[in-house]
Amino acid sequence: MNADLSPLLPRTLSRILATQALYIIETQNSIPDIIINDFLDDRWKINEKSFTAQDRFDNISITEANKEFFVELVEGVMENKEMIDQIIGGQLLKGRTIDKLDNIVKYILEIGIFEIVFKQENKNNIVINECINVCHCFFSPTSKSKFVNGVLDKVAKNI
Repeated sequence: MNADLSPLLPRTLSRILATQALYIIETQNSIPDIIINDFLDDRWKINEKSFTAQDRFDNISITEANKEFFVELVEGVMENKEMIDQIIGGQLLKGRTIDKLDNIVKYILEIGIFEIVFKQENKNNIVINECINVCHCFFSPTSKSKFVNGVLDKVAKNI
């Protein structure tokens, strides 16, 4: 993690955790419900102690994150994964495929597309900015955040 997470909003923290959960589900070929429950039971500290995941989070009260939103993001992406990944694939340059994307970037895009296309609760510019913030938590400001911005902006304009 590259960014100071302390000023982030609860929903931003939920998006970060959803990105991590999607990473575990896909890279470890895990059952989504088991990973969701692991996050809710073992990674969330009900007693408001700070949360540390592989020494990446320090002094962040994970109870500030929105649990329901976290679950909704992970379940929503997994339930709509095929269509979401088709949307991502349709935004890539000719000759590029989704399997060549950085995994974390792909999960951030999946979350953003789920929110823009399926959830439609927040304004698209808010979702895009939130996904850029999540990207900055995993990567230094780079072309990856610009890529996330570009893909999500195209998707938002085409729905």
